[in-house]
Amino acid sequence: MFFMIRSVIFLTGIVISILGAVLFAQRQEPSAAYFILTQRMAGPQFLSYQLYLPDGRTYRQMPPDFGTPLTWAPDGNGIFNLRDAGLYVYNIALGENRLVVEADMPTIPVGTLPSDYFIFPILVLSPDGSSYLFRADSAVYRFDASGENSKQIFATSGRVGFIVWDYNGESAIMSHTEADEQIFQPVKVNIYDYSQHDTSIYMPLFTNTMTFGVIEVSPTGWRVYPRNSGEGILLDFPEGIFSVVSWLSEELMLVSETDDFGPNASYRLYVMDVYTQELRKIAQPEGAGIPAAAAFKDDSVYTYSAPSPTQQYSALFEAPLDGGEPRVILENCYSAVYFDSESQSARRWQGEPAETIFLATEEQTYRAVYRYDFGDDAAELLFKTDGLTSRGTMDLSPDYRSLIVGNQDLGVRSGYHQRIITVNLEDGRTQEIVQDHAVSAVSPLIDRAVNVEELVMAGILLSGMGLFRRQ
Repeated sequence: MFFMIRSVIFLTGIVISILGAVLFAQRQEPSAAYFILTQRMAGPQFLSYQLYLPDGRTYRQMPPDFGTPLTWAPDGNGIFNLRDAGLYVYNIALGENRLVVEADMPTIPVGTLPSDYFIFPILVLSPDGSSYLFRADSAVYRFDASGENSKQIFATSGRVGFIVWDYNGESAIMSHTEADEQIFQPVKVNIYDYSQHDTSIYMPLFTNTMTFGVIEVSPTGWRVYPRNSGEGILLDFPEGIFSVVSWLSEELMLVSETDDFGPNASYRLYVMDVYTQELRKIAQPEGAGIPAAAAFKDDSVYTYSAPSPTQQYSALFEAPLDGGEPRVILENCYSAVYFDSESQSARRWQGEPAETIFLATEEQTYRAVYRYDFGDDAAELLFKTDGLTSRGTMDLSPDYRSLIVGNQDLGVRSGYHQRIITVNLEDGRTQEIVQDHAVSAVSPLIDRAVNVEELVMAGILLSGMGLFRRQ
């Protein structure tokens, strides 16, 4: 019996060692925890898509049936993409593009979407991240975040327009028309019982889900739903044109007041207590417009805004709540991103609580990337292009270690020379990923790596123990 146990230990160790050695020799992701989806901008495969590892190696050429990418699956294992036959999900591990929802869609050239799809979202993740709503032309579908268990929850003889989740994730709210009608009507559908339709609701003009709750505006006014609360709060603004800009903390919101919405409109900013609805005016640097994002830290409000709707650049401002003078931290910004630790992915910064944000700037056609830690006096320069470039893109890598920057160099050779590079956030080193490609999307952080070194060591240890006992 003991001889058999020792033999099993010895043989198990040998098998594990061999398996670890094979994985060590053949693995394609030695340190990759995410993928970069790019679109080729030149050459014979113009506008085709590729997956790259962060070290610059090509992981896979996407198949011809890969459509226009919409979003990455939350677990990082798939990419939802749209074709004229409906919605697909591309399985990265298997290299297969699987149909999720078969629906008649407009003819969609690769790399483009019809203009009305930018107006009305067509794929919306539930508040708890477990399922999606998908809007086809005349129907709405619900399916799991992995793309499984697709079911039609609503259909109309006309068109479907707006779709959102209810704040608690138990219902879908949408607008629709019937055949030969032009006016959209609202309806709420219970996702657990699709036969329950409520048409007596108001239709929100838009809904914005933020860290501290849901902001909703409708014909009856602004209404907010604090996180972990089933009750909505109707905001009672003073007379004037007020708007909610951002949810700063559990109790505080940033709101704006203006006299009109023209290109030269001026804005006054207030911090508002969600529960008492008391307004406290804060100072804005001269020329600052309506913020696109805002954050609250150490008794200061940080706003990211353009001077006016006609300006193409934004600036990061600080406004102390104690009445101190506001100041400009960084100007000429065209992009701001942060790392979301909860979803383990890089996102465009829209005021979410963060210790650090990264900003891309353009100054006299030179591009630069800065890091700003909230509360510091100035932003830190991380990277600047060597020569002239057109405006590019910037994404923070999901592992929080580098920036993925896409630029088009000017004057390097005839035409445009597009480059995708990574900027290491620890030492500032840059590495070119690929040329003549554009960044389409960056995956969430993928935790699927096998530590083959530990596997090999365990196999050697087990086989050694078995061999020692045998002797």
